[in-house]
Amino acid sequence: MMVTTLVSHGRLAVAMVLVIGRFASAAEQNADTQPPPAAEQAASAAGGPLCIRGVYPHLAAFNSVVQDDGQTYRSGGECGIGAVVPWAGKLWTITYSPHCPNGSTDKLYAIDDQLNLEIRPESIGGTPAGRMIHRESDQLFIGPYAIDRTGQVRTIPYSAMPGRHTAVSRHLSDPANKVYYFDMEGRIYEVDVHTLKPTLLFAKPVPGWHGKGAYTGQGRYIVANNGESGVGGHSLQDLQVGGPPQHPEDNGVLAEWDGNEWRIIERRQFTDVTGPGGIHGSPDDTAPVWAIGWDRRSVILKLLDGGTWHTFRMPKASHTYDGYGGWYTEWPRIREIQPGTLMMDMHAMLWDFPSTFSAANTAGIRPIASHHRYIPDFCHWNGRVVLASDDTSIMANPLAGQSQSNLWFGQVEDMAAWGPRTAWGGPWARDFVRAGEPSVPYLIHGFDRHCVHLAVGRGRNALSLVDLATGEIIHRCTGSFPITEMPDALRNLARVTIARGDYHDPGPAYSFTVNQDVVIYLAVDDRPEAKLGEGWERTAMTLAWGNYSDHVYRRPFSKGRVDIPGHPIPHKASDYGLPHLAFVEPASADAGKLEITDLPTDLKGRVVFPAADSAVAPPVPPALAANVIFTLEADMQGNGTWTEYGKLAVPSDGYVHHVFPQDFQANWIRVTVDQDCVATAFFHYSGPGHEPKDHAPLFAALADVQDGAAIAGLIRPGKHNRNLQFLARRAGEDGQIGETYYEVDETIAFARPTADRGDEVREIAEVHRDFDCDDASVIMTEKGKRFRLPKGDARYDQPFATGWPRGIRECESERYLMNIHGTFYEKPREGGMWKIKPVASHNRQIMDFCTWRGLLVLSGTARDAKPDGQYFRSADGVGLWFGAIDDLWKLGKPVGRGGPWRNTAASPGQPSDPYLMNGYGRKRVELSHDDAEAVTVTIEVNFDHADWRVYQAFRIPAGETTAHEFPDGYCAHWVRVTADRSCRATAIFAYE
Repeated sequence: MMVTTLVSHGRLAVAMVLVIGRFASAAEQNADTQPPPAAEQAASAAGGPLCIRGVYPHLAAFNSVVQDDGQTYRSGGECGIGAVVPWAGKLWTITYSPHCPNGSTDKLYAIDDQLNLEIRPESIGGTPAGRMIHRESDQLFIGPYAIDRTGQVRTIPYSAMPGRHTAVSRHLSDPANKVYYFDMEGRIYEVDVHTLKPTLLFAKPVPGWHGKGAYTGQGRYIVANNGESGVGGHSLQDLQVGGPPQHPEDNGVLAEWDGNEWRIIERRQFTDVTGPGGIHGSPDDTAPVWAIGWDRRSVILKLLDGGTWHTFRMPKASHTYDGYGGWYTEWPRIREIQPGTLMMDMHAMLWDFPSTFSAANTAGIRPIASHHRYIPDFCHWNGRVVLASDDTSIMANPLAGQSQSNLWFGQVEDMAAWGPRTAWGGPWARDFVRAGEPSVPYLIHGFDRHCVHLAVGRGRNALSLVDLATGEIIHRCTGSFPITEMPDALRNLARVTIARGDYHDPGPAYSFTVNQDVVIYLAVDDRPEAKLGEGWERTAMTLAWGNYSDHVYRRPFSKGRVDIPGHPIPHKASDYGLPHLAFVEPASADAGKLEITDLPTDLKGRVVFPAADSAVAPPVPPALAANVIFTLEADMQGNGTWTEYGKLAVPSDGYVHHVFPQDFQANWIRVTVDQDCVATAFFHYSGPGHEPKDHAPLFAALADVQDGAAIAGLIRPGKHNRNLQFLARRAGEDGQIGETYYEVDETIAFARPTADRGDEVREIAEVHRDFDCDDASVIMTEKGKRFRLPKGDARYDQPFATGWPRGIRECESERYLMNIHGTFYEKPREGGMWKIKPVASHNRQIMDFCTWRGLLVLSGTARDAKPDGQYFRSADGVGLWFGAIDDLWKLGKPVGRGGPWRNTAASPGQPSDPYLMNGYGRKRVELSHDDAEAVTVTIEVNFDHADWRVYQAFRIPAGETTAHEFPDGYCAHWVRVTADRSCRATAIFAYE
């Protein structure tokens, strides 16, 4: 049965109807008869649908199927809202599941001005995010659907046009009658707007994977993709231009087609391509075109004006979007958010983007706020900004039962009150640069404080390894995943690789033949558990590629066949690690020439015999003078006129920093050096966070860390229905902690269902301590490496009465929040602890947190909390806090105290653990030691996630404490300390 259903707003709301039928929530079916005392909270004062901090719970989108008995099954790995467009008097949205080129249970939705939600019966699902309004035919193309001005929907079946369609664009030669469709695998179709007949033009014209944006302007069809790793074993045989990566930074592509010839503009990761016409397409052939992307340095902004491409760079506010495959970057856009006002969303920063941006006028780009919400699309509708989201996913998140997302409705000024304008990046990061050649312009406008880090020299971390025998990059798999770090003991050995293959399949086993006895060293992707069989011995060696690392195992083999085991253990649901890389070492130096034959051709097996040694790229520059002079120039007005700001001398293998005056104002800045060298120019910008007192009423229900036992417990979006599961914990009259199981429905009504699933929640969601502490600081350990964070209140050293608070959880798809010792942090899925940033310090008893129906839910409320629009409770007084994910910033700016050492045994020249510095305001440090003689303590900083540089050395007399306050505006990602003598030393930082 196929039914189109309107979802009403009352407490007995009819649930969304799918193909199978309808259901009522389990809380409605099994609830106790007692209504909650605050059932009136389920509607606004005006009688409309419930709205909590811009989120309407009843508008939540799911892609699981609901049975007649209320049970759910088949939830997609994620349920992102890929596009949101006002059209035909309604707001139209589509959801997507990952990797579904032939359709899925995802839906096309229409929302009317009364916020009734309609699931369209034409829905065929998939992984769509493309949308365009075609002027001539007066149709909205959104995913595989064409919607006319009256709201009639036609569908392009996946049997006729398979693919994960991410962009719809105007046609070059017949714009009145045809449009282009671009998909993630690189296919390009043209579709007749009248008949909807698709024609495949290209199977894959340009390299890179994970296609994103496409746009037609100035006589060119321009496409962007933001990854390099293929899905499903696609080949490169259909390329019209380009090929496999020739450099480790060849990742993704921005390319153009004039109807005859394809050209690569830049081999980097790009997402959106658009212009002043936005979703309607270019207004004429002279209008500029904008494209946004990124690399390891910063965000890239490309401008096509007058037929010429120009490059600009901007800072990043997060590293959660940096994945090599582009999987965590969906879909940053530039769109209208008010009539005539554009906004850009890129790398967790919202930007005011002027529609006048052109080569002659580059002024006006400024940051609005940073954010944690994952925003695939946004628009302006009925006087409000609407943000789509990719909220709760289950891909690597067992704590969530179903994937789900929702919309956020609000005003620009609401968004401006989210995260601080704090970001980092630069035009150069360990790059070989020529004397007198200025960098591309780098944005400096709109931030409160500006600090630049300038350095000379390669530093300790190579970008990639190059084999001198072939001149090729050394890859982890055949043709993919450049290796960035390799033990010297392996550098000169022959290597055998096979192709990556489909990462949904286990890494295959393979074999080859050797003509003599050998020792095999095997690089094993350490994300899943290694299952190598007998005879393999783990060594102390590791190997790095991208953001990941391998452990190296060893085993001798006799002459003949060598069998390399497979890698059959997934590191998350249906995702497997890379197949193993084999290094072959002759067992005897006198055995003659090593021959390796019988490679697995079906797996694209390859053997490489390196030269006598291998080298790091790029080439080493000539010897430098004592100092390299960096010249900073500013474009004050955004008109291309550059004025010298100043010169800074940097030692030939050294580092200096400079904090700009607080009243400094310019649009762009660029850098030049006076000698050929390897140079870094990296900026850290900062803005003020929120004072806790300014938003105290918003969080009034949350228990303070100094309060007695809070009402807390474990929370989880259910799998058996669409309710929130809550295993509440509270102290009884005897002081003992008791547990009660509740479910919360879309009206935020609490009920105790007949079926008690408390054991289920406890088994899946029980909290285990995620951190350690010592006298100095919080300690986090990841892959054997220790990282240190500031401490909050001493009460966080121990569990709450209701148990340890949850430390790490995914709340927005493919990125994590950490609640550690009274501070929330953002943690990327790739990059991990090394690339975290603080969000807010709260001083509350927050035991658990999650997203559900697009809402942020916090567990840990005061016993006397009162319903206030954020706090909702059951009939017996058990409650939770509900809000929006970016309310977290308002808990309070990040603060804390701690350090790498407190009366800690220090050895000469041995650096401490890294201690977090990024994202904090005022910074001070106190240094002391117990030695009878003076000790020199050197502070080093890491500002670009690559090299450690000396900030300053302090000579600390015996028996004294030296205090140092960092310049206002100075910031780096991490800090560490080193002593020149054995002693017990203290280095404690205060962040205020």
